[in-house]
Amino acid sequence: MQVARVTLNRKVVIPPCTEVKVIGKVDNLVQGNVMFQPTGDLKGLMSPFTLVNGEQQLPVVMRNPTDRYVRLKRNHQIGTTVEVESVLDGEITTDSTDDTNIGQVRQITRDHDTHMHEADLGEPLKEVEASIPTHLGELFKKAISNLNVREAAAVGSLLVQYQDIFAKGDLDLGRFTAIRHTIDTKDAKPIKQRMRGG
Repeated sequence: MQVARVTLNRKVVIPPCTEVKVIGKVDNLVQGNVMFQPTGDLKGLMSPFTLVNGEQQLPVVMRNPTDRYVRLKRNHQIGTTVEVESVLDGEITTDSTDDTNIGQVRQITRDHDTHMHEADLGEPLKEVEASIPTHLGELFKKAISNLNVREAAAVGSLLVQYQDIFAKGDLDLGRFTAIRHTIDTKDAKPIKQRMRGG
């Protein structure tokens, strides 16, 4: 069985929530049918296992389900091709007790609500969320709406670490008196007023 690496022939930037077709170059040409298998190092991108004819340049569909741009450099390995002995016609069925299945399919789902759900949080993030002061709870929820769990935990840790610099309410701003400045009022006499609340 022959295996070949598939790398990008040029730098690719894939916008959020899009699907693009890129050209991969195969380092060892295999004649006949081959199965393209994506690598695990696709920075959050998804690409299907694909049955294709062995060619030097291989069209590969890449899907970006994230809310961020994903950049892959030229020559980044996006997968491998494996020689296929035969292609079966008709419907293929699998027996769950049959351990000869080599392929594995992972399915991800994303609902239309971009906020992270309780089931998505994971234990470390739940601990961070529990330690966030009440006045920062809403800010935390808005800040993590488009982040993965690791990034959300980092934001939560920062909010906890610097909680003393956030106002707890409209009247919690305080006054800074270390610097004096002047305001040119032309001919009008300056006035002094007490600080007003929201």
